[in-house]
Amino acid sequence: NPATEFVNIQTGGRIATSIKLYDLVGRLIKEITPQASLSVMNISDLPKDIYQVHINFPGETVVRRLVVR
Repeated sequence: NPATEFVNIQTGGRIATSIKLYDLVGRLIKEITPQASLSVMNISDLPKDIYQVHINFPGETVVRRLVVR
């Protein structure tokens, strides 16, 4: 962090049910369905800004900040 083209999301051996990217207003910008504990999200089409990444597991959501430059 910061990122420009791609962001690697590692989930420590667990496979998330979904990974969602939101802007700071709360709009859903991107969503991926991971197939492994390492996922790659293409962010090259996003404007420079700060976003929230919601990593969803059964019964738990982990939220991280992402800066796109």
